[in-house]
Amino acid sequence: METFTLLVFGGLAVVLLGLLALGAWNPRSIAELTGRSDERRLAGQAMIEERDVNEMVDAQNESRAERGKEALTEAEIRARANAGQRASIERAKRAAGSGSA
Repeated sequence: METFTLLVFGGLAVVLLGLLALGAWNPRSIAELTGRSDERRLAGQAMIEERDVNEMVDAQNESRAERGKEALTEAEIRARANAGQRASIERAKRAAGSGSA
């Protein structure tokens, strides 16, 4: 074989072995590298938050009942929260627009 061919294939083999060695001795798991652990963590967090939202709605309605006000549905509470979020975003946009001029 020619020297050039040996150098090219030898270099490719060294790079391949180096990548395999990095993968074998990497302290992070495959799930961490691919982001699957994040998906599982976020799915678990979403389930917890869904349960917490129901508990918060119930607690708020108990407090409203003690004050003689009518109970709110989860949809009404979410609508109020979304409206507050939109208002906050609009205030931030106005502040950023006036500050950069």
